[in-house]
Amino acid sequence: MKRSEAEKEAEKVWDKLLAFSSYGFNRSHAAAYGVMAYESQWMKANYPAEFFTVSLNNIRNTNKSSMIMIAHLIDEMCKICNVELKPSSINLSGSIFYYDLQTNCIYWSIGRIKGIGSKTAQKLLEERKRGGKFQNMKEFLIRMKAAKFLRKNVITGLILSGAFDELENIKEVKERKSILEKLYNFIDEDLPVVYESPKLTKNHNWLLLERENTGYAKLDLKKIIANKSVIISKQYIDVETFESAKDYTKAAIAGTIVNYTKRKSVRGEFGQIMLLSNTKVIYITAWNDKWEEFKKDIEIAKKEQTIVCFTGVIKRDSYKEENVLYTDSNTSKMILL
Repeated sequence: MKRSEAEKEAEKVWDKLLAFSSYGFNRSHAAAYGVMAYESQWMKANYPAEFFTVSLNNIRNTNKSSMIMIAHLIDEMCKICNVELKPSSINLSGSIFYYDLQTNCIYWSIGRIKGIGSKTAQKLLEERKRGGKFQNMKEFLIRMKAAKFLRKNVITGLILSGAFDELENIKEVKERKSILEKLYNFIDEDLPVVYESPKLTKNHNWLLLERENTGYAKLDLKKIIANKSVIISKQYIDVETFESAKDYTKAAIAGTIVNYTKRKSVRGEFGQIMLLSNTKVIYITAWNDKWEEFKKDIEIAKKEQTIVCFTGVIKRDSYKEENVLYTDSNTSKMILL
């Protein structure tokens, strides 16, 4: 073989190796991943509460993509084990997610609240360790002031995340406004007008604030829909029922819009919507007639993260391998403020 031909052959082999390197695994990598997968599945099967606690700790951000990851984890956790996920507790939560064996509950991490990093969480925990558990909101504020750590934004984030609910014996999440009032009275400032909004007379809007600050909050979607339309609430199905529903089942679903994309067909522009319904992302295809009718409201609802309810028909999507809600001539849409 001539040298020039050998070089050409070598280049071909090299090009193949280069292409393979973008997706190929050598044996050592494959073996390591295999062992890791086996160990993870064993932990998940035998110690599910501990497994999901660690998994939640590995999600760092509070953006939309991490919100979806959290929702998927919680969805899987609810199917596998009977563990309750609770909001942050100023007296029980740590800087990371904490599983309490006695109550069989996972408490939300204080360090996982938006605007509260690990250093800030550590300061709060140090004060709790030094002076013992907090007795009430007033005592907490006095101790924070004495520790020269009275930070309005940090404490507001804790309140909106539910960290004082148990301490202040909160029965409904909209009562968190009374805790905010205690904070602003203590620092001698007026309560921001945003908390005087008529929207915040409803529990679900406080839960949306909780989700904005932590990445997760469970909404009673059927009850929210029923407050506006009893008829549509009778069509509502939860995510578990949606997943197993047969083709052409009529249904109503609700949640917040994560994203949407515009598509084109011979009939015109239509939309594909990603709706986060508590612990699952549900896909909706809005055909051109309904898309034209809905798209402005959908854009606003996505921006403001308000709850939206859609009615339609369920069909199995063979490409996604999951059920999708499709609009039809009877489809309606409700913005639930």
